[in-house]
Amino acid sequence: MVLGLYPERANEVIISGETEEGTLNESTLTIETDAVPEEMLGFTLREAQPELMAEGLTFLSPSRAYPAAVDSNGDVRWYSSIMTSHQLKRLDNGLLLLTTMEEEREEYDHLTEMDMLGRVHQSITVDMNNVLNSAPLHHDTNILPNGNYLALLHDGSDKYVEDEIAELDRETGEVVHRINFKDIFPTEMYEDYDGHQSDVGDWMHINAVWMVEEEDAILLSVRQQDLVMKLSYPEAEVERMLSYPEGWHEDLEGYLLESTDEDLKYPTGQHAVMEMMRQWILCYLIIIVFLLEGMKNITRRTVEPFSIALTKRKTL
Repeated sequence: MVLGLYPERANEVIISGETEEGTLNESTLTIETDAVPEEMLGFTLREAQPELMAEGLTFLSPSRAYPAAVDSNGDVRWYSSIMTSHQLKRLDNGLLLLTTMEEEREEYDHLTEMDMLGRVHQSITVDMNNVLNSAPLHHDTNILPNGNYLALLHDGSDKYVEDEIAELDRETGEVVHRINFKDIFPTEMYEDYDGHQSDVGDWMHINAVWMVEEEDAILLSVRQQDLVMKLSYPEAEVERMLSYPEGWHEDLEGYLLESTDEDLKYPTGQHAVMEMMRQWILCYLIIIVFLLEGMKNITRRTVEPFSIALTKRKTL
């Protein structure tokens, strides 16, 4: 099986091998491929700077189906017809981690490890029958140093959604540890929340989790609160919070980072918080980069093309 062929094209593939005597043999094959499905998302290249990109493919996950990988020219080099939602990660073992569902079900409730040929190596089911307004598995899952999954889930009630994370045994799917953010934040934050999607109890909307292995901590993106936070794991103690500083409960004010620049743009509706390089963080949609250690006062400079760098001055 050959991967990475261009769609709707006669691909020339050169196969080479060397004998024990050192003789190099080559053979050229022409493999014709079909077009990508019509219902699949299309990709248009606006601008490319391949010299600034890591080698390889960029994996993209839509909200429902046809996860894909494109090269630096925006050409589709791989896709899958599997039904998936939001989550698509390439793991250290080379497999893809996706959120999937069985054909007879209507909820994304499987964490599936699959190779790029579509062969499922393992899949666990998360059963949460009381969740009415969100998929049982949503947005993001990360792999802990012990090999287990750290997944974004719910509290299992029909009142609140997307405000819990859980460590799941990678082999059995059993819950090892869970953190409900109603146990961490003041009661008023969820009982009195009247913002976006308050009608479905979505007061947190955690949409990303990232493990900071050197510090036994995790980074979280909390969309409804316009918040990026650092939390010890598994103790679940709040360490730092990056958000617009006004309007927070007095119990949390001491964790907020303060800026020395009155024009600093704080995160709003952000997604995909992750560690970039050593001790740098990237979050999207509003992209903000900041250091992890010793952060209190923040200065600002522009990093081309889309980033803001935040330099820490002293520890909270």
